[in-house]
Amino acid sequence: MQYPERGATIEVDDRRYQRVLRWAVAIVYTVLVFCFAPLVIPIWKAIIALAGTENTGFFVDKAVAVFGVFVAFRLLWKVRKLPTATHAWIVGVAAGYAYLLTLHCIYPVERIHLIQYSLVAWIYFRASQVDLGRREAYCAAAAGVFVLGVLDELLQGLIPERSCSLQDMITNWSAGGLGLIALMAIRGEGLWGWLGGRGLVLRLAAGYAIPTLIAALVAQQIWARHIHPPLNLVIITVDCARPDRMGVYGYERDTTQWLDRIKGNMAVFTNAYSQAAWTSPGVVSTLTGLYPPTHGVVKQGETLPETVTTLLDAFQERGYNVPDMSYLTEVPNFQNLADFSESTFDTDSTDEVATMRDWIDNNQRDPFAIWYHYRHVHLPYDALERHQIYPPADIRSAILLAPSEIEVWIQQEVIIPRGEAQFTQEHQPWVDALYDAEIRQFDSIFESIRYRLSLHHKLRNTIIVITADHGEELIEHGHVGHGSTALHSKHYDECLHIPLIIHCPREIPEHRVIDTMAQQVDILPTVFDMMGWEIPEEVQGRSLLPAIRGEEMADVPVFAESIEGGYQSKPDMQSTFVRSVRTTEWKFIARMAPEFHEYELYNLVDDHGEQRNVFAEHPAIGDSLLGQLLDWLSDNAIARERIEEREAKLVREVAALDPANLTVPEVLEPEDGTILFYESLGGTVEAKWTGNPDAAYVIEYDIGEGWHNIKGTYPVEIGTEHTFGPIPPDGWKPLHQWNPYRLRVRPKGLPDGWSEWITIELAPYKE
Repeated sequence: MQYPERGATIEVDDRRYQRVLRWAVAIVYTVLVFCFAPLVIPIWKAIIALAGTENTGFFVDKAVAVFGVFVAFRLLWKVRKLPTATHAWIVGVAAGYAYLLTLHCIYPVERIHLIQYSLVAWIYFRASQVDLGRREAYCAAAAGVFVLGVLDELLQGLIPERSCSLQDMITNWSAGGLGLIALMAIRGEGLWGWLGGRGLVLRLAAGYAIPTLIAALVAQQIWARHIHPPLNLVIITVDCARPDRMGVYGYERDTTQWLDRIKGNMAVFTNAYSQAAWTSPGVVSTLTGLYPPTHGVVKQGETLPETVTTLLDAFQERGYNVPDMSYLTEVPNFQNLADFSESTFDTDSTDEVATMRDWIDNNQRDPFAIWYHYRHVHLPYDALERHQIYPPADIRSAILLAPSEIEVWIQQEVIIPRGEAQFTQEHQPWVDALYDAEIRQFDSIFESIRYRLSLHHKLRNTIIVITADHGEELIEHGHVGHGSTALHSKHYDECLHIPLIIHCPREIPEHRVIDTMAQQVDILPTVFDMMGWEIPEEVQGRSLLPAIRGEEMADVPVFAESIEGGYQSKPDMQSTFVRSVRTTEWKFIARMAPEFHEYELYNLVDDHGEQRNVFAEHPAIGDSLLGQLLDWLSDNAIARERIEEREAKLVREVAALDPANLTVPEVLEPEDGTILFYESLGGTVEAKWTGNPDAAYVIEYDIGEGWHNIKGTYPVEIGTEHTFGPIPPDGWKPLHQWNPYRLRVRPKGLPDGWSEWITIELAPYKE
């Protein structure tokens, strides 16, 4: 009988021990990877509950970065005596990890996951190497990473709040692959063992050129997209927002607790004013840098000329992703703001902000510019109950004790015509409490957007502009609302004074409170200046960036113009305009109609509330300001004429290409006499008619009765059908108040080619 030698027996035992030990480690680690998946969400929530979301994310990011740098230097030290090409591949692998960590992994938890899969590759290689050759062990480890990455993601798809995606699988495989490449680079039999017998050109390319090129490209991407990426833009116009109801402006109530927390990188303009006392002209001035008489959207049904370049156009022309975040762009007044890359509005979702957050999650890797109009500060004041914390509205049962006007008008009506309701000081506490709740609700919405940007490391390089379309009267002059809701425009400060807050940590390193006079037309040139772009000559505002940087800027007069009844103006109102000019000391207001002119003058130094008209006492000052106002109107008429000339040229060019044989159309849908229900239509109304599908058409509408009556036209650039909407449920709710809806259609080039009128009704929304 022959016995094995003692050394051979020890070697066999050692191999058996190594096999058991290494596979035990591999199995245990694999189990931990699977166990980690369902625990991620609860562990993460527990940690952020203690330390806060941003602090936790900041710690994870920095910890992973420090760990990565340590490992990279440790590997470089280990291979210091190996060929220089090994060093090059370690740098290339480190660059690959940096790319995944900074530009691919969305959430901090994913960065930890990336490290897990790098270790998986090493552990599987060591376990396989006991019984396989080294090359076969590399292949086995790669196969193990592939299978584990698939199974891991499939398991996550079954866990609440987790998802399974090919993108995440690719991240897992890439992390494991980088780990194996690093392993091959530092082991003599690995990369150089495979290249040793190859030609010089191949060895130079694979050993030096490829890793160097990878590192250079990745470094450029990380610098351009992570370390110093282009600035993004988020501009939020808050309907009816007043700065004096915000904590960042010194309001005593805690209405903007979240907004107040980021004021360290914020420029706050205390003297910012709107160009109109209703939404459409103010928003269009904000996005064009043009005064209302120049951009032309001064009444309901008017559309911005296509030849006007907007703030959103400028970003889109430079390759930014510009989504349509609001159904308002279906309204003629808000058309031509941009050729949006996509529409995010979903009829199945009642939460626009959730849709916006999801869009940021899915598109934050590329530069973006977003305009979002938050409309819920508008009448009726019906914020969610959790925001109604101020007396007397903080106790729900107390509504039974409220004056009848509060429940009937303030909490239910969109429109409160002047004279229909009488408001007194008895109503003031209720109006204040309910309005403040609306501001508090906006603040929570803003925080959800800000947090999403912060989560993706976009907060530092995003210009956030928070402003308003106009202000809101809260009984200062006996009423509640503004031009469109009161059917009577006023130009007192409560209706024109708006917040203007610009936040951008990269460009605004400290909190700045700026008293310089500012207005909506200044927003576009300020953003252009912050982006380093040339400001178009036609822009009528000025850049406020010098004031943001601490330089002195002279105050300039603020001009505004509003049609008498705002969006709801009836035909008899459409020739009456309220116009004003404001300086630091004086406010001049002119109500101008063909048959009369009425003037008001207020000394803002002695009369902050604009309660005493002193026009008769200071005729020289009044005449001087009236002269400035008339000069302003003249300058705007010249600017408008230039735009109309460009627009006419464009129309002629389009008409030359349109061989349409125009005929009188017949409306096919909706049918005359139809009642439309939100539940069956999903918030959309489709209109179809006969005619040439290559022609442009005009839809005329005459809807509602009494003060709800609105008349106007709606352009359809091409085609014989148009879809109105989708309209969200909260937007559909009040529409039945404007029944009936009468429509007819004609070709744009056939002035007398109107179809027969059709009449439809919109049924109330059933919650």
